[in-house]
This record gives sequence, C-alpha cells and structure tokens, in this order.
Amino acid sequence: MEAPLHDVVLYASTATVIEGTTYDIPIIVHACIDVLRRTAIYQQGLFVMLPNRRRCDELVDCFNYGPSFGEGFNLKGESTPDVCCLLSTFLMALPEPLIDPALFEPFFRWCVKPSCKRDEEKRELEAQHEDEARIAALRRGEPVKRRDFSPKTSPIKWTKKEGRLNEELEKPQIAIAVILFKLQPSAHFALLVYLLGFFTELPICPDNGMTLEETTEKFAEKMMGGPKVNSRKVMMWLLTRWPRISDGLFSESRAAYEEEVKKSKLNSPAAASSYPPETDRSALYRSTTISSVQSYESSTTDTPSLVCDKSMRGPYRSMTSSSIVPHEPQFSPFDEDMTPQKEKHHPAFVQTPGIQSNEGAFESDKGSSISECPSTSDCSSSDVADDGSSLENMTSVQQQLDAKDEELTVRTTELAAESKCHNEAMQIISDMKEDARLSAEQVRALRDDMKKIDDHMKEKATHAERQREEDRQIIADMKKMQKALEARLVLVYD
Repeated sequence: MEAPLHDVVLYASTATVIEGTTYDIPIIVHACIDVLRRTAIYQQGLFVMLPNRRRCDELVDCFNYGPSFGEGFNLKGESTPDVCCLLSTFLMALPEPLIDPALFEPFFRWCVKPSCKRDEEKRELEAQHEDEARIAALRRGEPVKRRDFSPKTSPIKWTKKEGRLNEELEKPQIAIAVILFKLQPSAHFALLVYLLGFFTELPICPDNGMTLEETTEKFAEKMMGGPKVNSRKVMMWLLTRWPRISDGLFSESRAAYEEEVKKSKLNSPAAASSYPPETDRSALYRSTTISSVQSYESSTTDTPSLVCDKSMRGPYRSMTSSSIVPHEPQFSPFDEDMTPQKEKHHPAFVQTPGIQSNEGAFESDKGSSISECPSTSDCSSSDVADDGSSLENMTSVQQQLDAKDEELTVRTTELAAESKCHNEAMQIISDMKEDARLSAEQVRALRDDMKKIDDHMKEKATHAERQREEDRQIIADMKKMQKALEARLVLVYD
C-alpha cells in the first residue's frame, strides 16, 4: 500500500460526483467512508478502539492486490474499529502528503499565519483582562481561583461583531486557499477534498467522541506534511473554514451543474430524474459512483481511458451542446396574411353587375380567361408552401444560432474563469519567486556578516595569543631579575 497516489487512482479508483464534477477516489477510501458515514459515525470510540489486527491485515490484502483491488467488496459486515484501522492504514502508508510540499509553505504563510496572529493577540488581550480582574479581586480581599498553567490553550471567545470582522479579514486568505487548492495535482485535490468533507461531519455527532482537535492530532502530520506543529495548524484552519473554502472551490461548477440539470429536465424528464440535484450539504460527498477499476496487467500494452479528465485541477466542467434546450418555433409577422390569401381570387373572376345581363358573353370570356391565365389556386398554394418551408428553415437556423451562441457564452465564461485563476496563480508564483530572491539575498548578506564576524574573531584571537606570549616573556624576565636580586642579597649578607 505504498504506491504513489497517482498510480492508486489510475488502477484502483471509483468515480465520485462532487458538486456536479466527477473525481476519481481510491476504492478503499470510498468504501471505508461510505460505511462509516452510514452507521459508524454515531458510535462511540471512533478511531480510538483497538481493532482486530489479524482481520485488519486480511482487509488490507483484499484492497491491496489486483485485479479488482477490493472493487465490489462490501465492508458493511465489518466492525467499526477494523474499518477505521483500514482507512488509517491507507492514509499512513501514503508515500507523500496530500498537500504538495511546494504549496505547504504558501498555505501556512498566507492563509494560516495571519489567523494565528489574530488569535494570539486576542489570547494576550484576554490574559491581560484576566490579570487585571485577579488583581482587583485580591485588592478587595475576595478569593481568587488558581490559575491553570496547563499547556493546552483554551478556545478563544469571539463576540458576534468580532466574528463578523474576522470573516471579512479572512476573505483574502480564503481566496488564496482556493487558488492553492486548484494548483494541486488532480489526484491529491480530489482525495483531500473528499477527506476534509468527511472529517467536518464527525463533530456533528458528539457521541462518537471525535472532535476537530483529535482528528487534526491523528491525521494532520501525514496528510498535510511539513513540521508537526505547522501541519496541525494548517489542517485545523482548513477544517474550521471548510464551508467557505468549499463554496469558493465549487460555486461555479455547482451553478453549471444545476443549470445542466434544469436543461436536462426540459429536454428529457426521465433522464433528469436519474441525476437529481444535491440540496443537502451533508450529502455532497455521497453521490452515485461509477466503477472505474482498471487492471494493471492490461495497462502494459495500452493505457485505458479514464472516467474523468486527469488534466482537470479544479472543479470546472465543460458544457456540451446536447444540454442546450432548443427554442420554440417563432411565428413570422407574415402569418396573418397567409391564411386569408387562400380565399382571395384572381381579378378576372370578380363578377360585376354589368356582366351579369350577358351570361353567354360572360361564360365565353370566363372560359378564355381561364385558358389564358394560370390557376390562381395553384399559385397561392405554391406560394404558401414556399413561405412555410422558408420559415421552417429560418426557425431551425435561428435555433442553431441560439444554441451556438449559448454554448459560446458558457465557454467564454469558463475561459474567463480559467484565465483569472491562471493570472492569480502566476501572480502567486511571481510573489513566491520574489520572496525566494529576497530570502537568497538575505542569506547571502547573513553569510557575509558571519564571515566578517569570523574574521574579526580570528584577528582578536591572534592578538590575544600575541599578548599572552608577551606576558609570558615579561614574567620570565621578571623571574630572572628576581633570581639576580636574590643572589646579590646573599652576597651582601655574607
């Protein structure tokens, strides 16, 4: 179970629809979370109770070997500790974190660190107010509760006004987090989104005993990467702000999916009923899945096509021309004149009062007129047929033009969104390069300063060594002088 996540998704994945977009999720993760979400999320001791190690190893082997890689295996009859152990074993066996190492530092520096700074300022302010209250109580002679010096930090109490202000201040951080998520590889992006969505559901059921802090303590270091303390801060920040991050990630694809569902309902009610729109936020990550298990043996000769586009790094979904609703036929302003035109007659057939007295002449003139002039009824019917066919052609052309126009509008919107994301990503990359350049310059400056300090210290050491040598020489001379004086004193006394 130590294969790279890309290979796991390639050969042992199942397609899952998240907010109208299809992503490939490892079969083992989808099977475990599906069972845990259905029944085990309400049980006590989730991810805490000890599993049956032998059975857990058997389950690992079931999902670890091809050609099925556990596809179709039902975990419903397994115990909750064994399923939790299976999921934890897979996550702990990943050879690389789900957040790309190149993106962890931007996540921590631009998204998490500003919030941590505000939390620390608020905590210091609360401690200051608490100290002032304790001093005032001591001056009044009132009993004071002993201070708790435990290392665990108590939760910060924000007022409603402060909470709204924090949300406004965090909007740029949320936007940066959305961009960094979209820069993730597609396999890492899908699995990380799927797991974060599941972990945010655990505290909803307090009976299971899993809080966000315990979830972070158990999975942060392996999922996030980076230093232990920073990884926990990053995962805690993502979990507590996941609804807003999810809205930023999937707002466009969600709107496109709902629009596509509406159009599908208009075109084919039966087809629309098979893909109902997701309205429940908790049901977002348990939509219908499509099996996409692929045998690694057959992939040696020809790589099979995947369910979703591997190049997608965000929740964008292209609209197809089949989803466009054809317009109703438009009526021409000439339709009012076409129906009475069938009842009109040629002017030669109009009988005036002067002709009625001479019936024979009228009949002969009428016959000659009919023989010389073409049939008026044929003329009118052919004109109506031509006009009708031309109107039908115009209507079909108009429908095609409207369909192309709508498809172009959708594609233009998608391209504009992709261009915006690309520009923001390029700006972030340029900022990172600038920060790296400044950091390199600072490192060079520090190295130069250290070299100067080292040279200065060496010079001082050399000077001190010379001084000690001179002192030793002076002491030796003084000892010689002392011996000479002692010798003279002996001679004088003698």
